[in-house]
Amino acid sequence: MKLDHIREGGNVSDGLLWHQRLGHPSLGYLNILKQNVLELQKVKFEDDIKNCEACIQAKMHRLPSTSVRHCTSIPCHIVHSDLLGKISPKSYRNGKCYVVTFIDDATRFALAYTMKRKCEVGICFEKYLIEI
Repeated sequence: MKLDHIREGGNVSDGLLWHQRLGHPSLGYLNILKQNVLELQKVKFEDDIKNCEACIQAKMHRLPSTSVRHCTSIPCHIVHSDLLGKISPKSYRNGKCYVVTFIDDATRFALAYTMKRKCEVGICFEKYLIEI
């Protein structure tokens, strides 16, 4: 495998480039991998991996959120919804390639419906209301 590909961000060492390609593994893991993978035997994994921006951001800590989530205790008062699609290849019978979900905030009761077109969301919501 050649290392002369265009590199993001300008000058990136071969070790850092492989660190990014392999999903940001630790320096210790890369050195073990280097012993077993022929393509990595000439690559120098140095301390610049410890300065990987993505790894630093992934390890950052946040303060706990001070906002309080207000849930309703009345069923069907608040319903959360999400639409997924267009799924390719069509994985449902009859060419259905969209999925819509409805979740009741009070009871957490959830249902998912498959659809051929996005415009069917209203019909699915009516079915959801009837079922709950």
